[in-house]
Amino acid sequence: MEDDTGSIPADSAPESLSPPINKRKFDPRLAFWTFLVGCSVGAVVEFFFRAIMHDVIDYRANLVLSPFLVIYGFGTLVMYFGSLINAHKNVFRMFIYGFIACSLLEYASSLVAEYAFGVRTWNYSYMRFHINGRVSLQHAVYWGALAVAWYLLMMPTAEKLLGKIPRLVYKRLTMGLAIYVTVDVIVTIAAFTRWNMRLEGIPPSSFIGEVLDAVFSDGYMSMVFAGIK
Repeated sequence: MEDDTGSIPADSAPESLSPPINKRKFDPRLAFWTFLVGCSVGAVVEFFFRAIMHDVIDYRANLVLSPFLVIYGFGTLVMYFGSLINAHKNVFRMFIYGFIACSLLEYASSLVAEYAFGVRTWNYSYMRFHINGRVSLQHAVYWGALAVAWYLLMMPTAEKLLGKIPRLVYKRLTMGLAIYVTVDVIVTIAAFTRWNMRLEGIPPSSFIGEVLDAVFSDGYMSMVFAGIK
């Protein structure tokens, strides 16, 4: 229904498109896509960073079925929550938020990886101004810069793109990818567990164990988790 000016009132907008995204209100679907984009872009950033800064070409991932680096996904998720409370687009505040919050996340992730799985996925002991090799001043600055870039560039772009997807497609695509990532996480934990058991000389005790050994060989697991120690 049109008003006197010939335009369509906001409350009469077609239901087929995704609803407008409100930055001040938590949107679980946008949060999931934030996590997913972070995992993907993070893997690309890590690849080129290591290639340029360390002259090392390798494959870095945290999941066996997807080229994702989960730490970056959680990092961008932290940035998303920061954007909810930074309504005035204060760049300095967003930098400080990313600097502190993402560094805390990185430290906590390192602790979980070491004490839950017995591995160290990174160690900054060789750098100046580090804390137990888990976080460093240099990487904290990187996190702060990424938070600003996410808030000013990447998040607005993601909002515009997601807003153009038909609502039904948006919901189904989000649900499908959420299921896929959940399965990926479960399979990764199982494959990683069997990998450790193989290294200890423990044979599979079930058909599932045999399948995991056949599909996720030592060579493949070493490639996926190249950074662990």
